[in-house]
Amino acid sequence: LGCGTRVVPDLFNTARSIHKRYLPACQIHLSLADSAQLAAEVVEGRIDAALITLPADAPDLRIELLWRDRLVACLRADDPLAMTKSVLRPADLCGRPGIFYDPARHPAAHERLLELLAEAGVQMQEHSRVSHPIDMQRLVLEGDGLAFIREGTALLAGLTTRPILGKPWTVDTAFIYHNEHHPKTIPLLVRELKRRLAAESKMPAKEAVIVPPNGSRKPPAKTNGKAPEQLSLLDKLPDERLSA
Repeated sequence: LGCGTRVVPDLFNTARSIHKRYLPACQIHLSLADSAQLAAEVVEGRIDAALITLPADAPDLRIELLWRDRLVACLRADDPLAMTKSVLRPADLCGRPGIFYDPARHPAAHERLLELLAEAGVQMQEHSRVSHPIDMQRLVLEGDGLAFIREGTALLAGLTTRPILGKPWTVDTAFIYHNEHHPKTIPLLVRELKRRLAAESKMPAKEAVIVPPNGSRKPPAKTNGKAPEQLSLLDKLPDERLSA
């Protein structure tokens, strides 16, 4: 079973506990990698399934959306924007140095994020690139720019987050497996995982939900009846998504 580097660990642990409950004698071998690599490994048959952040665009994949988190701006707590505004406007981001996840690690997600920023009229300086989410926070803390992270992420001391006004972008997490070639237990695992997440979040199973690092579960950001613009790359899962 694969787990993307930007997937919240609690979600993988939940999937593993469900698998152990139904197949106690079957050991799970973990493959930790970037979402794009895991999608390729599932298609090639090297692993049975994976938890990834969207988007994942492969015709041979079955993609089951599990959880959706709002994407927010991460900045220093003493940043003038953070000290004077509880919500940022797209114009507030223009000209600011940006800290981005390395495009090579998830090309589709990076491309989608840039598309969403452009559609909002945001032109940022692509200042830094990192290979791990915690490095992103460290650079923000050092004053190298601002970043976009999932709402609910545990933050380093000295950092804070702000939503973007009128831009309900999200980071989506999905369970993927091969359309035709997969163990018969995989669909059962997905159904039970969705049922448990829906029960714990008090939401219908069709709603996607993600488990923040602190273990608390929350519903996706409300969008006044409008479908969220998803950062599918984070799951490119007919809204605008990115999945990080």
